[in-house]
Amino acid sequence: MRAQGPGETDLSGRQRFDFERQDPFGSRPSSSGNELLTTQRPVQATDQPARPIQLREAIGIALSRSDVVRVLNGGVRIAPITGYDTQISETTVTGEMGAFDPRLKAAYESARIDNPPSSFFGPGIATETLRRELDVSAEISRKWSTGTTTSFGYAPPLAYLYFPRAQSGLNPAYSAEFLLTVEQPLLRGAWKPVNLAPIHIAQTQVDQTRWETQQTIQQQVRSVEEAYWQLNAAYVELQAVQNVIPLAEETVRIEKLRMQAEQSIYSDVARVEVQLEQLRQRYLDAWIEARRREYQLRQLIGMDVQDGTELLPADAPQQSPPDVDFDNVVEVAMRDRPDLNQRRLGLQIREQELLLAENRTKPQLNASASYRVSGLSDRLNRSFYQVGTFNYEDWTLGMSFSVPLRNRTACSELDASNIRLMRDRALLSAYEKQVVFELAIVVSEVSSTWRQYESAHRQLVMTAQWLRVARVRYANPPDAGERQDWLLLALRDYQSAIDAHVRAVTQAGRSLAQYNILLARLDEQQGINLDRWKIRLNGNGVESPEIGQFSMPGYASIVPIAMRPTGSITSVSAEAGSVLTASEPATDELIPAAGRQLPAFSIQPGYAPLQSLDMVPGTSEFVDSLLQW
Repeated sequence: MRAQGPGETDLSGRQRFDFERQDPFGSRPSSSGNELLTTQRPVQATDQPARPIQLREAIGIALSRSDVVRVLNGGVRIAPITGYDTQISETTVTGEMGAFDPRLKAAYESARIDNPPSSFFGPGIATETLRRELDVSAEISRKWSTGTTTSFGYAPPLAYLYFPRAQSGLNPAYSAEFLLTVEQPLLRGAWKPVNLAPIHIAQTQVDQTRWETQQTIQQQVRSVEEAYWQLNAAYVELQAVQNVIPLAEETVRIEKLRMQAEQSIYSDVARVEVQLEQLRQRYLDAWIEARRREYQLRQLIGMDVQDGTELLPADAPQQSPPDVDFDNVVEVAMRDRPDLNQRRLGLQIREQELLLAENRTKPQLNASASYRVSGLSDRLNRSFYQVGTFNYEDWTLGMSFSVPLRNRTACSELDASNIRLMRDRALLSAYEKQVVFELAIVVSEVSSTWRQYESAHRQLVMTAQWLRVARVRYANPPDAGERQDWLLLALRDYQSAIDAHVRAVTQAGRSLAQYNILLARLDEQQGINLDRWKIRLNGNGVESPEIGQFSMPGYASIVPIAMRPTGSITSVSAEAGSVLTASEPATDELIPAAGRQLPAFSIQPGYAPLQSLDMVPGTSEFVDSLLQW
């Protein structure tokens, strides 16, 4: 009797599939599922070479091109605040300080006057009607921070007077006079607090703009992190679908051969073909999502939409449980959140405005003093000589007072300033309470998302075992006499396992990405994500030993670190898998499409990333064994 070959039918009607006796998931069950989340870049996504990019590099590129800031809010949006706004606001401080700059005033006027006879005193009275006059004056004055105004100048009443027809008297006449004046307000506009208030307001507005700029940069950094992990999750889903498509294709092939052998019907073939088309359609959806996420990341960091490469995340997501002290989170947020500091600075502006409004309700009471020294001669040098002798001097002292009756304009402005201050205090108190609730929501979402990820990870491990067992059952059906529809049941179970495994891998990737996004949002909500990356804002550009040097208007330096700093609110143990390490490969290396990889996931704290494996190990052996049938 001839031995039956693979795939032949014996007399009992038993259909055998001679697969290689190799566990597609290894010789032992997976304890953590890490190798199932180890991903490779799908080679069919594009024909462009991959450009692995680390998160710190993406942030550095974004900041280096932040003359216009882009943030992720539903889609990529252009932020209205840039580094230029701080520089613009600083010019207002210089403008307010200009009120105390010295002022120089000079005048020169020359005249020749020839009036008709008797034009001064009437007919019959002789007088000189032809004369020449020259008037010269110069003065320098300044207002001081106490409100005092001082001036010193050369101001003769008439510098030169000459009568061409006169034969007697002082002709020509040269006069010289120097005048020093001081005026000091005693009530309205008096003393430093009032006169420096406009400068303090302008400086406070500059600080507000800086806080607003910092808030925008925080949103940008968070947006880059969010887009980075969303791209990572999109690649996980894309690869999860791609790696099971060969299994579905071989299932279609097997069912067609079974139908030819009259072991199945057309509906069985249609069933597996429908699943294959659904997977292909899902692959296209995942491919579109990956492209959309890549374009979002490119737009956020200021890269061209196409540069001949495909961005590939090179960092592993954070995978350790959250360690959040809510009271500490609230304390840090109250201290470091830019929007809260903006509102507190707004109260300082209201207090300065109230000070000015109170001062405007006071009467105008000024004390003044002047000192004058003069000289007069028929020669200019003699007149200056007389001035130098200080023989001809005079001085004056005086007081002036004025006040609007009822002064309703100033009083109404004072009332309005008081009301605005009370309103802003109430708004700040309400906003601080709102921030507490926002933090509570984010902390709850972090905790909940981590539990969702743990559940998704458990499902991933269980579906991997289910898929392994279902595949073995489908490859080794029992005798037909034992149960005629056993192979159909095994097929259905195998199809369900494939779908469930793809959903589990996709959900695990999405949950892990969302968990890392929420960690970034929690840092942003506390106002510490710039501190985590050691970003400093000043006017000297960016300098980092790991990123390089580049100019950035209104910003300063970014020195990224590998982990969150010790003692931070969302601290992560150093063994949890470093997001940024100095030993990682250079990100400017271009990897051919056939050899690129995504980083491995490290699920448990202290678990190091694994080497790249197939989503379903043993796929090639499985396909070869199917072909033998």
